[in-house]
Amino acid sequence: FILPIFNEPKRKGVYVDLQSSH
Repeated sequence: FILPIFNEPKRKGVYVDLQSSH
């Protein structure tokens, strides 16, 4: 599910937050 999030620039903020939490 990270692939689609990273692909979307709008959800980029979420992708970064997810990595930080991981």
